[in-house]
Amino acid sequence: MRLLELRQERKAALDAADAVVKRAEAAGRALTTQETTLFDKHMAEVDRLQAKIEPIEERNSLGTPHNGTVNLRNPGGAARPESWKDERGRTVHVLTNSQSFASAVEDDPRHTFGFGDFVKSLVAPNPEIQAALSESGGVASGDVTVPTFLLPGLIDLMRAKTVCIQAGALTVPIETETTNIARISADPTPTWRSEAGAVALADPTFERIQFKPQSLAVLVKVSQELIDDSANINQAILQCFAGAFAVELDRVGLFGTGAAPQPHGISGTTNVGSVDMGTNGVALTDYDPFVDAIQTLLAANAQMPTAAVMAPRTLTKAAKLKDTLGQPMRKPDLIQNLPFLPTTSVPINQTHGTSSVASEIVVGDFTQMMFGIRTRLRIRVLQERYLGDNLQYGFLADLRADVALRHPQSFCEVIGVL
Repeated sequence: MRLLELRQERKAALDAADAVVKRAEAAGRALTTQETTLFDKHMAEVDRLQAKIEPIEERNSLGTPHNGTVNLRNPGGAARPESWKDERGRTVHVLTNSQSFASAVEDDPRHTFGFGDFVKSLVAPNPEIQAALSESGGVASGDVTVPTFLLPGLIDLMRAKTVCIQAGALTVPIETETTNIARISADPTPTWRSEAGAVALADPTFERIQFKPQSLAVLVKVSQELIDDSANINQAILQCFAGAFAVELDRVGLFGTGAAPQPHGISGTTNVGSVDMGTNGVALTDYDPFVDAIQTLLAANAQMPTAAVMAPRTLTKAAKLKDTLGQPMRKPDLIQNLPFLPTTSVPINQTHGTSSVASEIVVGDFTQMMFGIRTRLRIRVLQERYLGDNLQYGFLADLRADVALRHPQSFCEVIGVL
């Protein structure tokens, strides 16, 4: 049995047990003897399925190369994924940028075709692919769910192209509509005490983060000639979809407004630090703003940053900095090994005082950012819309994702960069 099917059965058993409890709660009473027996039966089924799931998850070492996936940044890291338990006791994997999404959600990689081949088959039926997908209803035209074993390759490629993930952001595969995690909103304060003296209470403040994946849609148009003639159609379509999703994930991870249905990114989040370049902004003349950002992070009890993310314009200006002798300016030791990562998702037309061409730099420990990604993707074929105009097929894909910050104080925005 496939891992996904086992997880679905476990979820059904958990839901059944939950329904027993909710019926009693709705009636304002305790469980009857019969209900207790039924609840225990469902939970025993959960335990039985969990015993089958855990060995499969253990075999799926996320550092192991996987057919159709991409080696992400730091490919040599074969560390086991961090695992959480959700409010129902289910395992939730948390993947670093060196760990494969494919290995977290799939236990049977055996297939001879890829994501692009599947997309092509939606308009040019392939008997081999249809036979392989017969268990899930084949590849009939219309609104189609991408088979589980094809989706991870797309998501891993998308993650490899997402700058925030390159910077260290974590990925959480989401199998349900909502997933709750805890976040520390205020650190505890320890105090010294005398022998036999009372211990002062200084509990950390926790708050709930809820992953509620929002719909992210992209329309990809492919010419009929490309569909018919390209030998590398699998990689071409895969790259196209992954690139489109990656750009928007970066943008929303950094600057998502939080206004429905858009997730909230780093910018504007409460407790994210800020370094202002000046009333009307100013261009970089040295590396002091980066050092100032690190000071802001450390003062908030954050770790050293994993990256500084900026617009390409800012990156090139930083590379051109000169000392008094006209030589390339040396980075201070504090930021010598800090990666400078460019992305066009950082705007260069922000308003800052009288300037309308300002930008910013996001410096932070990106391991404190998480992308929750649903393990489902739907594609709709739009043949009539484009085929009659210029012999193109339209593929409308819908991915669901969300963004969360575990520790907002781990990020600092350098604003007003010209």
